[in-house]
Amino acid sequence: MATAKDLIRKIQLHEDLKEWVIQQLQAEGIECQEQDFYEENGDILIVKIEDVPRALAVIQGIKDQLNESVY
Repeated sequence: MATAKDLIRKIQLHEDLKEWVIQQLQAEGIECQEQDFYEENGDILIVKIEDVPRALAVIQGIKDQLNESVY
Protein backbone atom coordinates (compact mmCIF):
# COMPACT_ATOMS: atom_id res chain seq x y z
CA MET A 1 0.00 0.00 0.00
CA ALA A 2 1.26 3.46 -0.91
CA THR A 3 2.08 5.81 1.91
CA ALA A 4 1.16 9.48 1.99
CA LYS A 5 4.79 10.32 1.11
CA ASP A 6 4.62 8.02 -1.92
CA LEU A 7 1.46 9.73 -3.16
CA ILE A 8 2.91 13.19 -2.63
CA ARG A 9 6.05 12.16 -4.55
CA LYS A 10 3.95 10.83 -7.45
CA ILE A 11 1.87 14.00 -7.60
CA GLN A 12 4.99 16.18 -7.54
CA LEU A 13 6.61 14.11 -10.28
CA HIS A 14 3.45 14.45 -12.38
CA GLU A 15 3.40 18.23 -11.87
CA ASP A 16 7.11 18.56 -12.71
CA LEU A 17 6.73 16.46 -15.85
CA LYS A 18 3.70 18.47 -16.96
CA GLU A 19 5.62 21.74 -16.53
CA TRP A 20 8.59 20.35 -18.46
CA VAL A 21 6.38 19.16 -21.35
CA ILE A 22 4.74 22.60 -21.51
CA GLN A 23 8.21 24.16 -21.73
CA GLN A 24 9.16 21.77 -24.55
CA LEU A 25 5.98 22.57 -26.47
CA GLN A 26 6.46 26.31 -26.02
CA ALA A 27 10.08 26.01 -27.17
CA GLU A 28 8.68 24.57 -30.42
CA GLY A 29 6.39 27.59 -30.77
CA ILE A 30 3.25 25.73 -29.71
CA GLU A 31 0.95 27.88 -27.61
CA CYS A 32 -0.30 25.82 -24.68
CA GLN A 33 -1.33 26.16 -21.08
CA GLU A 34 -1.83 24.09 -17.99
CA GLN A 35 -5.37 22.88 -17.33
CA ASP A 36 -7.10 22.80 -13.96
CA PHE A 37 -6.32 19.80 -11.80
CA TYR A 38 -9.82 18.41 -12.22
CA GLU A 39 -10.02 18.77 -16.02
CA GLU A 40 -10.95 15.35 -17.35
CA ASN A 41 -9.79 16.12 -20.91
CA GLY A 42 -6.12 16.29 -20.01
CA ASP A 43 -3.45 18.31 -18.25
CA ILE A 44 -2.31 20.53 -21.13
CA LEU A 45 -4.45 22.63 -23.45
CA ILE A 46 -3.10 23.21 -26.96
CA VAL A 47 -4.56 26.62 -27.78
CA LYS A 48 -4.62 26.38 -31.59
CA ILE A 49 -6.18 23.27 -33.09
CA GLU A 50 -3.74 23.43 -36.01
CA ASP A 51 -0.85 22.93 -33.54
CA VAL A 52 -2.21 19.61 -32.27
CA PRO A 53 -0.36 17.42 -34.82
CA ARG A 54 2.94 19.16 -34.02
CA ALA A 55 2.28 18.85 -30.29
CA LEU A 56 1.60 15.14 -30.68
CA ALA A 57 4.85 14.76 -32.62
CA VAL A 58 6.81 16.55 -29.88
CA ILE A 59 5.23 14.36 -27.20
CA GLN A 60 5.92 11.22 -29.24
CA GLY A 61 9.55 12.31 -29.57
CA ILE A 62 9.76 12.70 -25.79
CA LYS A 63 8.26 9.24 -25.29
CA ASP A 64 10.70 7.73 -27.81
CA GLN A 65 13.67 9.32 -26.03
CA LEU A 66 12.52 8.05 -22.66
CA ASN A 67 11.91 4.54 -24.02
CA GLU A 68 15.40 4.46 -25.55
CA SER A 69 16.98 5.43 -22.25
CA VAL A 70 15.03 2.79 -20.31
CA TYR A 71 15.45 -0.13 -22.66
